[in-house]
Amino acid sequence: MRREEQNLISGQIPEWKMKLSYFYVNNKTLMKRGFVFLFFLLDVIIVFLFGRIFLNYQALSEANDTQMRLMSVNLINHEIVKLMIEPDPLIIGNTYSIKTKDQYYDLLALAQNSSKNWAIVEIGYTFIVNKKELGSRSTFILPNSSKYLTAFNVLGGQDAECKILYTNWKRTTDYTLLSYKDSIKSSGANYAYSSSNSLGGQAAFTLINESPYGFWEVGFEIVLFNRYQEPIGINYLSVDKLMARETRDIKFGWINGPSAPVAKIEVYPEINFLNSDDIMKIDAPIGSPPGRDN
Repeated sequence: MRREEQNLISGQIPEWKMKLSYFYVNNKTLMKRGFVFLFFLLDVIIVFLFGRIFLNYQALSEANDTQMRLMSVNLINHEIVKLMIEPDPLIIGNTYSIKTKDQYYDLLALAQNSSKNWAIVEIGYTFIVNKKELGSRSTFILPNSSKYLTAFNVLGGQDAECKILYTNWKRTTDYTLLSYKDSIKSSGANYAYSSSNSLGGQAAFTLINESPYGFWEVGFEIVLFNRYQEPIGINYLSVDKLMARETRDIKFGWINGPSAPVAKIEVYPEINFLNSDDIMKIDAPIGSPPGRDN
């Protein structure tokens, strides 16, 4: 009767379940050890992950604290920024007194603007003669340019000093006209002495306008130098209606001749390329440079 019941039970249980039961009974101890090891490994992984997260949080927190502290510290080098956004200091050379007649002198001092992107739209200056200031004068200086600051026929000006009253700087962004500032040139400048008692000599040079612009009026500072490169004479000349691409021979008399032999003569054009009104307005074909059309 018992065997029949066993056969009946075994006949009701699938074979794979019987094999699984036998496998569990035979390997129960080993499986328990495996599960214990698996749970231990999971615990180690979890602890490692949480530890890594905590360390990353600490490192990020310290970095944020450092950044917050640095926000209150001024890390800008103002000297470098100042050099980048401010013009170079204007350099004023020695003041020279050139005797013209009796007690009268021509005064001049070289002003140098080495800034490439800054122009002096107006500079006010004067000369101190015998501890007294002469009247105020003004002019302009283009970027990366030099100009003589002058005063003519000053009584008793043998002891003089140039004084800058003010400078109005402007940062240049439009180089349409300024790109041609060196295109007004001179060549063959020379000075010849005169045998006449009423004329000291004659200066001559060839004026060349290589720019595509015409100008209503162009001023020139003509400076004579001795062999030591010191100015010994200065004059100012202006010419009218200088056309584009024009070449013109210039001659003019020098009333009071220099006191020493002339070793060199320099011609400094004076055109305000910051002011388009100085450009001669003409009817120009399509494609001509800006500033020439009406």
